[in-house]
Amino acid sequence: MNKKAIKILTFLLNPVLILFLSCNNNNNITNCTEYKNERKVNILCIDTIKFYIDSTLVIANSTPLQYDSGKDILIIYDQYNHRMLFYSEILKEKTVLSSVVNFYVNTKIDFFTFINADSCYCYCNDNSSLFIYSIKKKKIIKKYNFFSDKRPSFEYEPSRPFATNCSPIVINNNLAYGIGYFVGENSKEQPLHRTIYSILDLKSGIIKTLIPYPKIYWNYNWGGSNYRITYSAYNPDNNSTVISLPASHKALEIDNTSLSVMPYDASSRKDFCIVPLDINKEDKNMDNRRFLFNYYLETPSYRNIIYDKYRNLYYRFLEIPITKQGKEYKQIDLICFDKSFNYITQVAGYGIKSEEHRIK
Repeated sequence: MNKKAIKILTFLLNPVLILFLSCNNNNNITNCTEYKNERKVNILCIDTIKFYIDSTLVIANSTPLQYDSGKDILIIYDQYNHRMLFYSEILKEKTVLSSVVNFYVNTKIDFFTFINADSCYCYCNDNSSLFIYSIKKKKIIKKYNFFSDKRPSFEYEPSRPFATNCSPIVINNNLAYGIGYFVGENSKEQPLHRTIYSILDLKSGIIKTLIPYPKIYWNYNWGGSNYRITYSAYNPDNNSTVISLPASHKALEIDNTSLSVMPYDASSRKDFCIVPLDINKEDKNMDNRRFLFNYYLETPSYRNIIYDKYRNLYYRFLEIPITKQGKEYKQIDLICFDKSFNYITQVAGYGIKSEEHRIK
């Protein structure tokens, strides 16, 4: 067996000098931070939890996992071998692989959440299917379609729910909520119909699609890929979903009961602007992946948002543009807000790369 390690990071705040980013002006758009009172802090990794896994398990940034704090169990789903691994005593000195459960399914599982000790909801991004799997019965016992069969058009462009650890499917009171996105830019699109939020009624099977991208996305070219990705967090205390979008300084809080949307200032206190591409959406460079990726690397962007249910805090990731040619990833900062999105501090995540966002 190979010995691997998963790092669980605890953040300590210490004074440190922070790099300020320059502000660009493009497309006559003002999409800049409004504050310059950044609190200068640092981030340190103070502990590493080590445990054994066999050589067939591959852990990537898309690997579905959950941590049950009540039972101190880390649950990892092995997508390649269709099995679930349960690790116990995570917070103790020696972590134990307590059990391995085979899943008898012929579809990929991208996200899961347990209903009880026997059953869990599972979601597949490829076909937008949500299903209940029974461990005891060793089979799928209920299946739902989380996307309408209606053909998309410029008048109807809902995004399929895209579930990850960074954007979970939420199930509450026989309703399933999902956040999604699809890539691409088109000058003919109707922004109000390009929605990112879906609700599935588990009793009737009825699907509602609502909430478009915010207005900062309506008239500009954001490259159609990295800046279109949606990230979300669920707050069970008030049954709300909070969305973080790469080009927006605001976070959108959706009340899952009333479906009202409240925008909050969730910006960095660094001084910078997030500017769109200065080309039209039909430009030939829109088919040039290297060109679009360089734009992403050289432009600030927000990413994950996490709700800390133990401290009632939100953490939002900021990706720092590269300063050296040849780097293929961004470093990150972590911005901390209270439950009402009052700014607390910003943490420099030295050594943490943008592709390592598996903190949950």
